[in-house]
Amino acid sequence: MGKDDRRLWVHIYLSLTEKAASLDYIEAQYMAGIVYGFGLLEIDLQADFAKAIMWYEKAAEKDHIEAKGKLGLIYLKALNISKSKETSFLTWIRRSIILQKL
Repeated sequence: MGKDDRRLWVHIYLSLTEKAASLDYIEAQYMAGIVYGFGLLEIDLQADFAKAIMWYEKAAEKDHIEAKGKLGLIYLKALNISKSKETSFLTWIRRSIILQKL
């Protein structure tokens, strides 16, 4: 499979994932966050932290533990976010820890 084929399949996957995420499927929201958070340099898909944060927040608000953890790490590292959101990492980390203990 060539680079163009992989690019096509990733764009199809991302399109379907975003469609499911927009319909409030929590796991799709989390997966969209992962794709945007990491990007795929092999096919020239750059990371888009604003979109990653948006999808992680949607999943985290519905108690997705991994999304809360990812948000905490993003806020901790303060990647492409305003200073006002830097303090948010503690909130998401605490929520993630509390849910894991339940």
